[in-house]
Amino acid sequence: MSAADHRRHSETAAAKARDHRGRFDPTTQVVAGPDRISSQGRWRTDYDYRNSGEDYYWGGGSYNPSVRHLTHAAQYEALAKKHRHAAESLEGFEEAQCGSFPPETRVQCPLLGQLTSAEDIEDGIRVRFADDIDMNAAVAHLRCHIAFSRARGKDGMDSCPLYLEDVRASRVGSSSEVDFQVEKRSDLNKLRRRMRTHVVPESR
Repeated sequence: MSAADHRRHSETAAAKARDHRGRFDPTTQVVAGPDRISSQGRWRTDYDYRNSGEDYYWGGGSYNPSVRHLTHAAQYEALAKKHRHAAESLEGFEEAQCGSFPPETRVQCPLLGQLTSAEDIEDGIRVRFADDIDMNAAVAHLRCHIAFSRARGKDGMDSCPLYLEDVRASRVGSSSEVDFQVEKRSDLNKLRRRMRTHVVPESR
């Protein structure tokens, strides 16, 4: 889920929480007697029983059935907070990894025209960057673009392997090779297939 999706879900949950809090009526009371109940407030309309003329028996005592709306409100408020924090985490991760990259650079897939070979490894694929590539800059751009793609969920370039979920990149020592791996086995073939489409063998 993208940061924008998380924010939309947060706003939806917050609206539902406000609705439930608005439906709580502290004046509502249901009093149960030996064989019937009486009610006041808006319990009848709020709880929409099929037969409004039927009496109900819950035993002795009284309670406010609209209190359940406070429970639902708290649940939706917690959900809204969870989505809001997820959005902030994704946005913060992108900014931490992309602070030195302008927006027009963040959106560019750093693999285009950069790779000269690829070979399968455990849970992933190892690629080699062209010899004239500044690997420190390339790796920084890779980390930025992975953060950029995570902040946007699955919305993006279907051909870019960095948009796969949980893709990881690690440079092999100080070489021009980088290992890409995924946790989900179902994404392994996608990773390898997409990565190979970016390979442009060096002319001999």
